[in-house]
Amino acid sequence: MKTGRVNLASVNLNLLVALKALLDEGNVTRAASRLNITQSGMSKNLRNLRELFDDPLLVRSGNNFALTERAIELNQDLERILGEVTELLDRSSFEPAECDRTFTFATSDYVAEYIFPKVLENYLKVAPNISIRLEIADSSTISKLSNGSYDLITSMLDSQYQGLHHLVIGRDQFACCMRKNHPLMLRGGGISLNEYCTLDHAIITGGGDKVQVIDAELAKIGQRRTIRFAAPLFTTVCKVVSGSDMIATMPSHIASNLAPEFGLSWCALPFYVESFDYTIAWHERHHHDASHIWFRNTMQQLVQASLYSYMAQESTSNVLCVL
Repeated sequence: MKTGRVNLASVNLNLLVALKALLDEGNVTRAASRLNITQSGMSKNLRNLRELFDDPLLVRSGNNFALTERAIELNQDLERILGEVTELLDRSSFEPAECDRTFTFATSDYVAEYIFPKVLENYLKVAPNISIRLEIADSSTISKLSNGSYDLITSMLDSQYQGLHHLVIGRDQFACCMRKNHPLMLRGGGISLNEYCTLDHAIITGGGDKVQVIDAELAKIGQRRTIRFAAPLFTTVCKVVSGSDMIATMPSHIASNLAPEFGLSWCALPFYVESFDYTIAWHERHHHDASHIWFRNTMQQLVQASLYSYMAQESTSNVLCVL
């Protein structure tokens, strides 16, 4: 076993990049392809790494390879170290006008349809060579953010997700939405808890959790609701609600902004649900990346500036019931 401190000047630091690829892929061929080098070149890197760390790092397990305990230990710190090195080298020299990166972003259909077109227009004014791929968030969004498929997501994010960072866009509360000529709205005075639980519900399943949080709060007070329709899109649910006696629960600023278009009314919920943050979230792997820092900070500013954002709704209305 090697002892004493390593002479850093004698170490090829490119080996750390090769090590990261090997630990992520668990396979010499795939790691070589990832770094665009030959398999023999990656095999040589693995030999050098084994000598440097005095550990086999990858060991055969059946037809595959498994990480040694030492490799698992190294992997915990390697992403952070490489991120800090990247930040050191890149941040001061980053220029949006020269960036040609593709950013993949997951969000709700509401943000995609009403907010993002103007956001994209502003991005391309200062960074004309970037590309943006937008997808609708679903139940796999957090795992895709964690595995690198997404650069950013907008979410009503639960802070307990590990390895994620976020910026707050705004804070909102839930509201109850129904068609403008719904019998409850014609009567005036909002909606009672019994009426809320008795009526059929249409729910939005896309984006952040707008379903379980409501059902959990109802369960705390010994109540439940009946869900008759579920869809991932706000616009679909709004159309269904506008043509039926079903009601929907959604963030109040979205209810306020979509009500005129779909002929809806909205009011406060008849039970307590804690307010929540809208966030832009990203994984630790991107935390120190200069282009990513620019992209997410700009995203926060542009979304907040949108006429369809929570910030715009907050500045123009504090109304709890719109009939």
